[in-house]
Amino acid sequence: MPTATVPGDGNIDAVKKWVWGENVGWVDYRPADGGVTVYDDYLKGFVWASNIGWLNVGAGTGSYDNTTFDNYGVNNDGSGNLSGFGWNENAGWVNFSSLSSQVVVDSNGNFSGYGWNENIGWTNFSSLGDVDYKVKTDWNPAPTPTPSPSAIPTSTPTATHIPTATPAPTVTPPPTTTPTITPGTSCTPTPIPTPSVEPTATSIPTCSPSPSVIPTASPIPTPVPPIGNIDSTYKWSFNENAGWLNFCPEGGGVTVYSDHLEGWARADNIGWVHLKGTDYQVNNDGSGNLSGYGWSENAGWVSFSNVESKVTIDGEGNFSGYGYNYNIGWTNFSSLGGVDYRVKTSWIMEPTPTPSVTPTPTPTPEVISVSLDVHEWNIGIIGPSGTEESVEITAINDGNVTEEFTIHGADGTGGWTIEPGVGQDRFMVKADVSPYGGYNITLADGTSPVILDTGVGAAETVFFKLQYSAPSNDTKGSDIPQGFTITITASKP
Repeated sequence: MPTATVPGDGNIDAVKKWVWGENVGWVDYRPADGGVTVYDDYLKGFVWASNIGWLNVGAGTGSYDNTTFDNYGVNNDGSGNLSGFGWNENAGWVNFSSLSSQVVVDSNGNFSGYGWNENIGWTNFSSLGDVDYKVKTDWNPAPTPTPSPSAIPTSTPTATHIPTATPAPTVTPPPTTTPTITPGTSCTPTPIPTPSVEPTATSIPTCSPSPSVIPTASPIPTPVPPIGNIDSTYKWSFNENAGWLNFCPEGGGVTVYSDHLEGWARADNIGWVHLKGTDYQVNNDGSGNLSGYGWSENAGWVSFSNVESKVTIDGEGNFSGYGYNYNIGWTNFSSLGGVDYRVKTSWIMEPTPTPSVTPTPTPTPEVISVSLDVHEWNIGIIGPSGTEESVEITAINDGNVTEEFTIHGADGTGGWTIEPGVGQDRFMVKADVSPYGGYNITLADGTSPVILDTGVGAAETVFFKLQYSAPSNDTKGSDIPQGFTITITASKP
């Protein structure tokens, strides 16, 4: 909060306290923590405008000479005719008695007329349209006394002193370089038009922010970082209401990084625009598409990715597009007319890498295979219905998928047949798989294989034995060979 030296409310009406400027908006002559007092010979106090801050109309102990920087203010000739100057750190001197208009206070305390500032133009002290606004004070001019016939003036009164020149405040030095073509009224660029600000009854603020410091007449330069990577010639954007915005000013500057921007740009009419603060910044997606916000103490938020336009940086570092601010409208980053201006950075986006071609993997063909470690079983001579066991046989999954093993037998070469049971000229073969527990797998003929084992993984093994049972009666003759074949088959389940 301001210290006790901040002026009080003054003698301006609590309701009728508003001045309007087309370029600056509403100006409050009785703000919280400020206010103006009208005296018979001078004004004193502070006025608040949301877009430019505090305006000092005089420090008191007037009348003011308005000839030096430490003796300025608004004078009153006692009849309500105001003259002299107020000071605003961001806009400069406001003249209350320019050649074209003078601000006056009538016998009812109502202000009228226009104040003038070279940066923000005219400010109107009373309504000329549908919106009823004005500034009114409790002070009234003293009535002019009726002169006595005997009271003849001995001399003509001396005219109020008018300064021979507008005092020149100490301001931030202008940039040493200017756009290639000096901006002038004859070649003003034409960005996207914005609606003119019309004062409306709902626009009157209900409260005014408190100043963080007591306004002083001397502008104090804002400390700013190094120059950055903006081109020293191509550094200008343009706003119809705020003028030229310099992205490479003396004592400031902007740096473009692959993920954000930071630093300070400057416009003479609104001051510094900060592109990266504690809780805000202008972002860069790495391809030059900007988003986010910059901040101006006097104009407010500047959007770099408005719904209607986005600021971008091309492959050569050139900015284009429009930024937007509610109070000053559109800011154009590249020329559309005869004036060659733009903002350019030495930052260049990384080229989009050409994606490498991913080779299509060649599918590995499925291999289904089984092999045995025993390929011959010599049973020998046995009697009718006799039995004979084989040695342990190993079946190996030689494929690359999980397999199922089946087993089947073939009839004898001499006429015997393989059957589920023994009989005349009929023999039987059974199998037992490890862990052994009895020959519980009976082989059928070659057209009806039975499962030996299932879920056999690649390179896994199955151990098994075979049991042979001879026919109960032989009609083919003992000298007839009866060899037969046992086949193990692998398949994918």
